[in-house]
Amino acid sequence: MLGIPTLGIIIADNQENIAKKMSQEGLIYNLGWYHTLEKDKILYIINKDFNVENRIELNNKLIKYINKNGIEDLVKGIVTL
Repeated sequence: MLGIPTLGIIIADNQENIAKKMSQEGLIYNLGWYHTLEKDKILYIINKDFNVENRIELNNKLIKYINKNGIEDLVKGIVTL
């Protein structure tokens, strides 16, 4: 729950849907498939979005999914995605 931005890279078919959903929810930055990854896209996101304000906003979003009830609530949250 540090609000540290996560860059998601899809490397297997079973990761695609969850990466898209987490990106739509604003929980990660989905960079897409590893074989289409471009340096400029990574640098653009880092330069544009990795600031204090965005980290605070990200932290507030993550709190909805991770809380004091631990693993039980985390599993419930993941299942509903």
